[in-house]
Amino acid sequence: MKSRLDPIVVFLRVFFNCLKQARSACAILPLLGILIFSGVSLAQENATVDKISSQIESMFPLLEGYVVSVEGEKLILDFRQGQDISKGDRLKLIRYGEDIIHPVSKEKIGRKETDMGEVEVVEVRPDFTIARALAPGTAVQAGDGVRLPFKQIVLLVAPPQIKSQKKIDAQQLQANLQQSLGERARFKVPAFDLGLWMLENDLDLAGLLNTENLARLQKEIAVSFILAPEVKTVKGKTVLGYSLYSAVDGASRKNARLLAERLPEASSPDKNSIGSSRQRRIEDRDNSPFELITKQEFKFTLVDLDVGDVTGDGEKELILINENRVMVYHMQEDGKLKGIAQYKPRDDSLVFISVDVLDLNGNGKDEIFVTCRDRNIRLASFVLEVKDRRFQTVWSDVNRYFRVMRSFGDAPVMLTQTPGFQDPFNGPIETVKFEGGKYQIGEALKLPEKYGLEFILYGFGQGDISNKKQYDTIILDNEFHLRVYSADGRIVYKSEEYYGHDPRLISLGVREGIGGLVREGEPVSYKGRVGLALHNKERFLTLPNNHMLGDSILGHLSIVNSNSLMVQVVGRDGIGKYFETKRQKGYQASYQVVKGKGSGHVVYIGSVEKTGPGSEGISSVVVYRWE
Repeated sequence: MKSRLDPIVVFLRVFFNCLKQARSACAILPLLGILIFSGVSLAQENATVDKISSQIESMFPLLEGYVVSVEGEKLILDFRQGQDISKGDRLKLIRYGEDIIHPVSKEKIGRKETDMGEVEVVEVRPDFTIARALAPGTAVQAGDGVRLPFKQIVLLVAPPQIKSQKKIDAQQLQANLQQSLGERARFKVPAFDLGLWMLENDLDLAGLLNTENLARLQKEIAVSFILAPEVKTVKGKTVLGYSLYSAVDGASRKNARLLAERLPEASSPDKNSIGSSRQRRIEDRDNSPFELITKQEFKFTLVDLDVGDVTGDGEKELILINENRVMVYHMQEDGKLKGIAQYKPRDDSLVFISVDVLDLNGNGKDEIFVTCRDRNIRLASFVLEVKDRRFQTVWSDVNRYFRVMRSFGDAPVMLTQTPGFQDPFNGPIETVKFEGGKYQIGEALKLPEKYGLEFILYGFGQGDISNKKQYDTIILDNEFHLRVYSADGRIVYKSEEYYGHDPRLISLGVREGIGGLVREGEPVSYKGRVGLALHNKERFLTLPNNHMLGDSILGHLSIVNSNSLMVQVVGRDGIGKYFETKRQKGYQASYQVVKGKGSGHVVYIGSVEKTGPGSEGISSVVVYRWE
């Protein structure tokens, strides 16, 4: 797979290189007006693509209406012929209540709704629709609402056909269309390389639209429509046209053409270059895909970190923890991290193990989930939320571990697991939900059955690695290898390289007997995050990589000298190395890859360097921009 760079990313990189003294994107935003002509060009380029997305979106409006009258079991709805509705469709029946008023602006922001069940369309007539309630005895009233349930439409973008005198970057144009469509909630654009699949099966567009070939495609990936772009020159003008085809029968649903004042242009090839841009980046570390934003030291031992909007101001904060404090930092315009709040529990016996942030209660602010143990070496975890500019505990004394799982752009999921009796981990990995005004334990994850293998939520992730449209399970195992298991328990991938090697241990509930021998249970090596990032429509694994002194692999006896972050690319042909960051001193306490503004990501890596036995040590946080 080739790397795709958004044009604005290229522009920003050049601009940043010109202003090396600027250490944050925020610090140079006021200067962008100097080069506003470049911004206008890029806006024109994106405007054409966004107009296509809007036109396609208008073809699939959300269908909402009302019950006009009730005649026995027959319901008359205000839908008519020409709307996207047909016999057999099931609609949600809604009873509307009082208006919902915003407490500050006093504006109406909606109405309360009561779910009354479903109705089924019996007949669609020119001016109205006849339906019936599916549940006998449903007390339907005139004025009740009906709504077609929201369904995401899955689209694939075919490689653009270039029939223009201009040199157009077809791959970038395809990526721009995918991004524009994917940013709309109505559409889902999977990370499936349709062009590569067509090449492997020796198909052009006409061959692809053959019903037999479409049936073969549906076995690879469930898709509703295929967008086929085309660039032509008409009377000296560049025209971007497109056709939208059904991915079931190949029928054309829409054809349109737009004048395109600007499209991504292909650059002249570098005669000295060999291979793809990704391959060159692997070989040339100076041309790194990561751009340094800042590096800052702290005089405490970092335990874990995460990133989220805990203040509700729309900006992400960095949350750090040491053994007994939660610290919130904000990145200033000069790239420096400034502490804005901290929290220390009254119980001095609590020792923090990990931190995760997620807006689970849906109020627009991320909660802070702190996993910790008490003096009795049992879990006493808690959840914080910022209310009225103060930390408040919204869930306390929880005998569970917490961990957020983020998987290739999917909605993040809060995971939890219980400890065992004199054993650090025990039981299934479950989800956490917020329902009925409180946190509740949800369903257990489906995990492959492997004799003798106990899954723990640290060093764990799930995502579609093998392109089977199902979740594979990814772990850092006890021997420090990366392993990928399919849903049926087959091992899909095992790395030859060693990852993790965190020198810390989790010995929750473990008691030592005479002579220091473990009486019951054994300590478990702390395992860092396994990140599954969707970046520029491509899938990547990010892994902690602690480098041991003398290359020892003796597990608990390892001495870590330095650390780095390993980035692996996930392709149709497997997992391969993409990039490794520069080494930092000490062991890696934690890292996080979070979505930045635009199409890029921001990468945070926290390291700890011990200065001597029993010392507090020095921690550092390095922040990169990954465009």
